[in-house]
Amino acid sequence: MVNLYLEIIEGGLFCCQDNLQCKLRKDFDAPKRKLSLRYKIRWVDWDEHQVPLKFYILDATDKVRSNGSTSIHYCQAEYTIPRIGDSDSLHVKKENILIEKGGYLIYGTSHMHIGVVNTTLYGQDGRVLCTSTPKYGTRKEAGNEKGYVVRMSGCYLKPGSINIKDGSLCGVRKASAPEKAVKGETTNVLPEQAIPIVLVEENPSKKVTKVVQNNR
Repeated sequence: MVNLYLEIIEGGLFCCQDNLQCKLRKDFDAPKRKLSLRYKIRWVDWDEHQVPLKFYILDATDKVRSNGSTSIHYCQAEYTIPRIGDSDSLHVKKENILIEKGGYLIYGTSHMHIGVVNTTLYGQDGRVLCTSTPKYGTRKEAGNEKGYVVRMSGCYLKPGSINIKDGSLCGVRKASAPEKAVKGETTNVLPEQAIPIVLVEENPSKKVTKVVQNNR
């Protein structure tokens, strides 16, 4: 999808962040690399104890519009966080997103970057369904890098306890601390952060389900 907002972002991906788009010397010819991915897939026979899952990624930067019966999503890979002077106020982003095909919510978490405080998923009635918070690293070793998000909490819902109906609107609220976000020249930039959720069509409390894991 074309990002309509990325061109006006100051800093971020276009500022050599993590060598994604570094400015090169004229006529520079970078060496080429070949990368391979090895993975294993295990197939199992379908039986009555397996039920289909639906995986949604809900983004608080998504400006959902509709064209007749078709939903159009404008998610932002990055967005600018305005400076609030010396204030320690949080920057909050909210959006209501249509869940076209619902189900029973069994898991939720959040994909987060530096600067995030928490991300919350709300039901159509306003109740909190899941809140995901980050853990920031405190040292230098791998997996605990100081100042970086090294872990995010998840929500494991009681099977059959929360039913998101077809056509429901779910709210996503994301709170960020501007002073912690990636710094551009004049503003702070927060990489896209979303909350993935997993829905199961049938009430999982009524039957035993199997989880098939692929080793990659």
